[in-house]
Amino acid sequence: MPPLDGNGGAGAAGDHSHDVVIDVGGATTSSCVVCMEPLEWAAIGPCGHGDVCAGCALHIRVFQNNRRCCICRAPCRVVVVTSHGAIVAAAAAGGGWPAVSSRLPMSRTRRGGYSRREGRVGEYWYHTGMGAFFDDERQYAAAKAAARLGPPPCGDANENPPPPPPPPPPTTTTRTRTGVSNSDGQGSLLTQREKMEALVFILVVVVILVVMAFV
Repeated sequence: MPPLDGNGGAGAAGDHSHDVVIDVGGATTSSCVVCMEPLEWAAIGPCGHGDVCAGCALHIRVFQNNRRCCICRAPCRVVVVTSHGAIVAAAAAGGGWPAVSSRLPMSRTRRGGYSRREGRVGEYWYHTGMGAFFDDERQYAAAKAAARLGPPPCGDANENPPPPPPPPPPTTTTRTRTGVSNSDGQGSLLTQREKMEALVFILVVVVILVVMAFV
């Protein structure tokens, strides 16, 4: 999935039917193991795996309510979202999670715990719904916007567009004894020929009546 842009995610909160478990053999990949998009921003947890992009991490942790690593299934109550380059550098130096999390703010009330309050905390921004520390404010703001929008509707609206409506039936014209009527039942005035025939008939009747009156 591309970097977070506030367009929401997929899946429903509390639904674990789509949990993702992937085995990468402990290797650090250059693409997200969930969506296979190139890794730019990634989430790393205490287990040391940092091969899931920030967007997929938000979908899994917020919309699926799954706080486990999708690679090793280890519980990850807190993750750090940072550049994938920083994760690779930490792994190469043998530091991994301890190196990435070394500057996380510690709680004054929770012994040995992190200070987890929404917003700016020390050098980081903490997202409560995701349980994630961000070292980039723009990524944090995008995650908040995406979480507010909620999961997008299933499927793509452009995959199966509805068929176009059928064309209206053609209008047919039928001739009746009283005039011309179309298919919707609306009649029109008498034709010119029918008018002449009616007039001739009336004249003939009048002539016959006059002749009979003088006989």
